[in-house]
Amino acid sequence: LHMEDVDDAVDFIKRHDVEAVAVCLLYSFLDDAHERQIGARLRAALPDLPVFLSSEVLPEIREFERASTTVANAYLQPLIDGYLARMAEALQVEQFRGAIYLVTSGGGVTSIETARRFPVRLVESGPVARCAGETAIRIYPVRCDPKRLEHCLLGGEVLFVCGAACIANACCCHDIKCTV
Repeated sequence: LHMEDVDDAVDFIKRHDVEAVAVCLLYSFLDDAHERQIGARLRAALPDLPVFLSSEVLPEIREFERASTTVANAYLQPLIDGYLARMAEALQVEQFRGAIYLVTSGGGVTSIETARRFPVRLVESGPVARCAGETAIRIYPVRCDPKRLEHCLLGGEVLFVCGAACIANACCCHDIKCTV
């Protein structure tokens, strides 16, 4: 690892209108020490710039998948971070006291904080959330107030994000479709 190359990259980044940085080294899925060193140097030199390491975003074998996912995360993060921050703030203003979970594309759920850091995990989560929610409602039918769950599909052509307030006590969905 030649840190002079990282310093050259920092100089390049400072001269251009860069909004985020993605770092992906070939064998970081086995040993992420060099990626972490590069990330620390970039974060120290560029404190206002988000830096994403492939070993954090997608710590798996297969360089192309890891690199492209890390780049997509770096691209999406400034947009989704702002949206999720505004959503959390608006819910706080409305005195929402429930837990907020966002459905991931793998069918799991994540917190707003994690989703703000790794928004790529939300890509195409809307269709997954719809299926998971409808399945849960069929398996665990309950009566509830429609205000208990807000299902939201956001995005243009490719990105769908779904936020669920509490799926366990929900019996219906209200779709709000808008373009980010």
